[in-house]
Amino acid sequence: MRRTSNAEELFARKLMKPFREFTQVDIQNELRAVTKLCRGNPRHLVGVHGQGQLQDSPYYFIDMELCDINLEEYIYGRQALHDPCDTRKIWSIMAQISDGLTFIHNHNEVHRDLNPTNSFIFPGSFLILVLYSSEQDAWKIADFGC
Repeated sequence: MRRTSNAEELFARKLMKPFREFTQVDIQNELRAVTKLCRGNPRHLVGVHGQGQLQDSPYYFIDMELCDINLEEYIYGRQALHDPCDTRKIWSIMAQISDGLTFIHNHNEVHRDLNPTNSFIFPGSFLILVLYSSEQDAWKIADFGC
């Protein structure tokens, strides 16, 4: 989490660098997908503020809107926003995720692995793929290429 030039605006920064099976091609694919899909800030995709390579570093970054919780936390009630047993809420979440996937597919892209959280990457790191924004009252898809 970092502050932008506006002292009130927070964002999340994803750092990536080639490592084992995670290649330079994977990183470039995600940066390409973010550029293509996040233009215009679609409602059910995580907003992206900036991206690129850190100067004099092997790391690439994506600066994204800061969301409140991920879907896994919601499912297991670690941070309940609403009653997780509410059938209408479950259908609403599914519809919002489906809207995000429809948007992605309409732009000739395919999300390769959509989960509440993705697989273990390295010690202490998981990719979070479905996030909730209380500011927009929306579930959003993140991580488009890796």
